[in-house]
Amino acid sequence: MTSYALRNAVVSAAGDNGTLTELRFDPAGKGRFGPNLLTAGGLRFELDADGSKLIGGGPDTRFTATANRLRIENIPFANTTVVAPGDWDHGYDPALQPGVGQSFTAPTSSLGQLGLGLYVAYGVAPTRPLQITVRSDGPTGAPLFVGEIAPGQLATPAAAHPAVLTWIDLGDLECTPGATYFFELRSDDSGWGVLFSDQNGYDGGQMYADGLIPNPAADLVFALRSNPGVREFVGTWDIRLDRSEFDSTLTVTAERDRTVSLDGFRLTTAWAKAGYDTTDPVTTPFSQFFDSTGQYIPIELHKRRPAVWGEQSMEIGANSVFPSSVAREWIHFSGQNGYDLRFGWHDIKLNWIMTDATMTHQFQQNSYAPDEVLKHPMTAGDTRSYPFRFSVRPAETPLPTYFPTFESDHPLLGQPLTRMFRDRGFSYFAGNVGTDWKEWMSRILDWTGSPLRDGERRNLEGITLDEDGYVWTWNPANTRGWPFPDPTVYDTRHFTTNPLYIVAAARYYAWTGDTRFLRRMMPKVRRAMEFLTRNLNGASGLVTVDAPGGSPEHTGRDNATGINYWDLISHGHLDAYTNLYFYAAARAMYELECEAGGTRAAQKWQQLADRIRASYNETFWNSAEGRYVQAVDVDGKVHDYGSVYVNTEAMAAGLPTDSMGASILDWLDNGATEVTENLILLGNGSAVHEITEGQVIAQEFDTSASGGAFAQVAVHLFTYGGKDSSATITVRSGGIDGEAVSSVPIPVVADGGFHAIDVPNCPPGHYTVEVSDTVGRVGWLVSADDYGGRATVNGAEVPGPLRIAVVSPYRNGPADIITKWGFTPRTTSRKNNFWYLWAWQGVIVPWGDQLEDGGGDLYLSGYDIMARARYSSAADAFGRVTALLDRYLLADRLCGGSPLIDGIGLQNEIGAGPVGVDFPFPESGMAPVGVLYGVLGIDAEPHAGLTAAPNLPSEVGWVSVDQVHYRGRVLKITVRRSTITVRDQRTGRSKTVRYRSGKRVRLAR
Repeated sequence: MTSYALRNAVVSAAGDNGTLTELRFDPAGKGRFGPNLLTAGGLRFELDADGSKLIGGGPDTRFTATANRLRIENIPFANTTVVAPGDWDHGYDPALQPGVGQSFTAPTSSLGQLGLGLYVAYGVAPTRPLQITVRSDGPTGAPLFVGEIAPGQLATPAAAHPAVLTWIDLGDLECTPGATYFFELRSDDSGWGVLFSDQNGYDGGQMYADGLIPNPAADLVFALRSNPGVREFVGTWDIRLDRSEFDSTLTVTAERDRTVSLDGFRLTTAWAKAGYDTTDPVTTPFSQFFDSTGQYIPIELHKRRPAVWGEQSMEIGANSVFPSSVAREWIHFSGQNGYDLRFGWHDIKLNWIMTDATMTHQFQQNSYAPDEVLKHPMTAGDTRSYPFRFSVRPAETPLPTYFPTFESDHPLLGQPLTRMFRDRGFSYFAGNVGTDWKEWMSRILDWTGSPLRDGERRNLEGITLDEDGYVWTWNPANTRGWPFPDPTVYDTRHFTTNPLYIVAAARYYAWTGDTRFLRRMMPKVRRAMEFLTRNLNGASGLVTVDAPGGSPEHTGRDNATGINYWDLISHGHLDAYTNLYFYAAARAMYELECEAGGTRAAQKWQQLADRIRASYNETFWNSAEGRYVQAVDVDGKVHDYGSVYVNTEAMAAGLPTDSMGASILDWLDNGATEVTENLILLGNGSAVHEITEGQVIAQEFDTSASGGAFAQVAVHLFTYGGKDSSATITVRSGGIDGEAVSSVPIPVVADGGFHAIDVPNCPPGHYTVEVSDTVGRVGWLVSADDYGGRATVNGAEVPGPLRIAVVSPYRNGPADIITKWGFTPRTTSRKNNFWYLWAWQGVIVPWGDQLEDGGGDLYLSGYDIMARARYSSAADAFGRVTALLDRYLLADRLCGGSPLIDGIGLQNEIGAGPVGVDFPFPESGMAPVGVLYGVLGIDAEPHAGLTAAPNLPSEVGWVSVDQVHYRGRVLKITVRRSTITVRDQRTGRSKTVRYRSGKRVRLAR
């Protein structure tokens, strides 16, 4: 072992081989060093060579040291892993296809572990093991190893990008290097799924299914760890101490031809992943992270995250093809042991990997380059150098001044509001969200001086528009459509993108007065608006998503692909959510054209906005329920699941009349939720019964045991990849010859979706559901459940049962739309079983357990506050503010992994859940910023200027907000009970205006 040390009065470093194992600091420069920052893993360098992780270190390392310099030489990087495709395109269920496997070429003479891209199929976790067999030669070769993976060993339930591997120990499995071997997976449990790629990503073997090759380009996602390792690189690490500066460079030399990526230093510290406390400096050495681009990460965000959290790229930095992301120069760690650390070099990037007791900070470069640029081909003899620098600073280094601060005589509206806005408003990297987020990100950032605002502006300028004016959807990858379902098969475009693009452009100009931006964007926003008025027939007063110039796939029927942020739900055709932002876009175009000098065009857009509002209130208002519906589909069916998001965002846009607004708020506060029960719900299966044209296939069922009526029956159909199949569904009383209770044509059968038919409230008894009149390929899934009802084809019994769901009528649940989560409303108030994208089986998910079906989304609390301030009273709005901030003050700070401190489960990057509160929900910053727009009433419009319409409750005497950036000025705005004072923080000049509560006054032009 080679050990070494280097220290001055501020920094003490020591290590062995190629790893530093000790870092201690004294920012006062007196040599009184505190505790060791490093824990198991230390500070080391890691390379990813062709998908294999190589960690530097070995017994042959040498070093030389002087007073303030240390050189560590001959650091070996040995390869112990060979990896097949690191990403995936599809999933496979071993129970559906026995003998799923992969041939591979042995890299060395001994294999130690096999890693597999496993996940939970169909959302139902497996309960029985997955058998693994390794064979010589191929699928029929002699077994060399037989083992199993238990359900509890699954690394992650989600099919994550990149794939997360579950490992099984092979012992020391002897192999012949270069020879062909094979592993296979078998299970009779349909909960197991395995990922594969059809991009021909592995040259050393081939995917098999039951001994056959399903696709010559297909490979399972897997990895092998071999023993011993093969040395592929050698490194030299030069370290220099200069007072409080730690300056180092590691240079690696390739000894083989390899492509490296995701390379960088790894710094591992202590950590307590479980629980909610973040105050212990031993287990939590840092309290927050912020960087030169304006991003801010509180430590609470990391608590209770799975180990995969860092692998999911929760980064300060992101890969993006847009010019919105700028090179990061430094990242600041705020410490809890008497010092801060600031890491800095050009293009620094950081993410995290966590275990129960450690946190590994992964430093990388190329923070804004696309993935393909991150790969660096190296031939033998090539070198690459990597900086690693930090400075030691006194603890509590202040944040940059551009972070806004709130002050008030009310305790919640000072530090708690300031911190919550910082925690939620700045935790996402600039410009790395889709166009569906532009309304929210512009409201959160455009009034601040944060560099994130400039990143959003660059992102907005870089979004692609089609020739006809359609605005592309998914900005991080600059793709036309949403990433799922497969955009090469389905039209995954979202149609809120055009209005949100226009609204965001208008809001950025309103706050900044950037005339160059206005000149660049006006031709684009005009094209975007023309797409809405021409292609989607918006000139009529409402856009129709499946108009001839739009997308015929977005019909708004059950199983249709979604068209907006609410991606599981089948919004479409005449859609209330799209049209509320069409209204906002028309008003924004009026403001922009006034600024651009287009008086006639401005009048046109104002007139259109008036028509939209009238048409919207006529088309989407549900007078019986006192709220707006979600959509009217192409068949004229109204879809209304009590959408809180449609109603509160429509109120923020000013669409309802005063009486409508009062009715919506009465429903939110006093309306009952509406729930159903599944009387029969058969589980997934392992086969599909194909229906040939002319056949009538049926499944009998009996609801007598339930003792209650039923109102919907659904069948689980497949089309084998086709998109042009159709059928008819009929429910009959009694057997297959019984009287038809209800019958409905299915113009487009969705591949893998539940297809439901509404029936009159049928009493308990014996019934039959049948599928007939099929056109194209249609199949009905055979359930694996043991169920007594007969399955028949043209009257003859066949193996079954066929998968069905039988659902009760709606009944009233608790009136807890607002109070269920407390800090944010439910997203909907009525159980939605079948109005989803075909891939989502909402009927199997209990009410309230999924964010889009009775769950909660934190951003909605901001719109709830704004809606109440506008349509109700100051006291009403402030009641929601106090509920939000009181809850935020609990130890979890409304963030981190599941569950929250009050037991609430979360939806996050790992999987579905009831509530979204932080990553990956950057829109959560809307919750605290609702105070700015609602209680203080501060806003800006391109032509109207900076205005305010305060609504202070009786408990609040004054509120101020500092660092409001408006058209080159930095303002502090103080709202009192009858006056507003605006102070220019650069010139020191102030002005005070009087106002009446709820009435808008201009503060600046």
